[in-house]
Amino acid sequence: MEPVAIHFNELFGQNLVRLTGYYNRQALKQLAVKKQEAQNVHQARLCFKRLRCLLRLGRFGLSNFKYQRLNHFYRDQARALAFQRDISVTNEVLKTLIKSRDSDTERAFLTQFRARLLQKQKKDQSPDAFDEAGREVIHRLSKMQAEISHWEPEETDAGLFLLGIKSTFAAARKQFRNLSAAPSDFQLHEWRKQVKYLWYQAELLTDLWPSMLRPWIKELKALAQSLGRHHDLVLLETALKEYIEPELEDLAATTIEQISEEKSFIEEKALMLGKIIFAVQPSCFYQQLKACLRD
Repeated sequence: MEPVAIHFNELFGQNLVRLTGYYNRQALKQLAVKKQEAQNVHQARLCFKRLRCLLRLGRFGLSNFKYQRLNHFYRDQARALAFQRDISVTNEVLKTLIKSRDSDTERAFLTQFRARLLQKQKKDQSPDAFDEAGREVIHRLSKMQAEISHWEPEETDAGLFLLGIKSTFAAARKQFRNLSAAPSDFQLHEWRKQVKYLWYQAELLTDLWPSMLRPWIKELKALAQSLGRHHDLVLLETALKEYIEPELEDLAATTIEQISEEKSFIEEKALMLGKIIFAVQPSCFYQQLKACLRD
């Protein structure tokens, strides 16, 4: 994906129209490919995530009605394309896990289990239903693309984007500080979503303060990816408990124990990184960024 950013020499509306139009076009481009593959759908859904991050970044320059309408619109497009997402993710995690196993017995068990999941995915996923959903999403995105070109936001100050990232930073920091001593899988997943929002928003603001934001973005990316790996392991753990046959429960229990150990390791590293990233108060974070506008 091409690098895109907020330009503070442009008006608020110019930035919003340019960036929303860009991501909307990119999603259309991915879905318009004749031979649709999982990677195209993944890239389109990534555009929707980045669009929702952009909208959060600019929400203080939009009416609540417009923000909610657009946020829900792109959320619904992502959901329309979320065919068998969890099983697909689990299959990818299994590929990596199989390569890392030393025991032939474990590798054979995991390979067999992955084959079962692939079979279930093929059985449950109707190509016709997917094609129909894809066409509907393309139609809605095309209409939205035409609408975007006629947007005329009343707000002009690009500095309003800083209020957006301050809000996201405060939400992610609050979730981090509210994590229990032994955080649940759900707590970590919710924190991960806020960290990803913050990561994507910081990327859009890189030009404001490159020397500070680029290293910080690397930390956010590392944290988001670690928490993403944790969530993938949770999905695999759930699948093992749900789909495993009784005669294979002992082998499954060994794998689940190893997954639990890796999850604990990830949690420990994530919490340490969180202490570094969220050491500063949201108000101080905002003032540091705002000072760059005056330089």
